[in-house]
Parts: sequence; structure tokens; C-alpha cells
Amino acid sequence: MRNLNLSTVVIALFIFVVASLCSPGVEAQQFRYMDSSGNIHFVESVNQVPPRYREQVMTPTPVPVLDKKQLAEKRRQEQIEKREKAQEERKKKIEEREKKREEEKLRKEEAKRNRRKGIESGFGRMM
Repeated sequence: MRNLNLSTVVIALFIFVVASLCSPGVEAQQFRYMDSSGNIHFVESVNQVPPRYREQVMTPTPVPVLDKKQLAEKRRQEQIEKREKAQEERKKKIEEREKKREEEKLRKEEAKRNRRKGIESGFGRMM
């Protein structure tokens, strides 16, 4: 009976350790203070704040800590967004070039029509 209880405790302890290591959303604390130059500094412990600034240490600011999978996913999303933005910019440039070409084509056609009108009106006067 005693071995059964000990093995149950060991299994429960093992499950607890594994669960605590795998749990996402663990948060670290950061403390911030402003130095005499007006620069804001962030540190992980009040002990890292120089003694003369400790009285003005701001309350801890929770900072989410990402695990490797979350960090990799975040980077992947950033890369996807960067690619999409680049594609949109390329598409916009292509559309602008096509619009300029179309405008140039219309200007040339208009100039050609104006030349024809000038020639036709000139021939009409000669006769």
C-alpha cells in the first residue's frame, strides 16, 4: 500500500513538473526608472536599479515571455506580412506604370488627331 502511494505521488509530481514547463503565457516582470538624463531604463530586478533611482522605480510591468514555438510563429507572421506588403507595393508600381503608359498613349493619339485636324484645315484653305 505504501509503494502505491509513493508511486502515485511520483507520477503526480512528474505530471506537475511537465505541465509547468510546457505552460505558455509565463510572464516576467520588468521595472523601469528614469535616470538624470531623462532616459528610461527597464530592468528585471529592483536590485539592478542604481540606489539613487530606487525611490522612483515604477511598479512592475508584466512582459509576456514567448516560448520557442510562439516566437517562431510570430516571426513567420511578420515575414508573411512583410512579403504581402512588398507584393502590394509591386502591384501598385505596376498599376502606376500601366496608368502612365495609358496616359502617354492617349496623349499621342490626341496629338495625332490634332495634327490631322491641322492638316485637314490647311488643305481646306489651299483649295
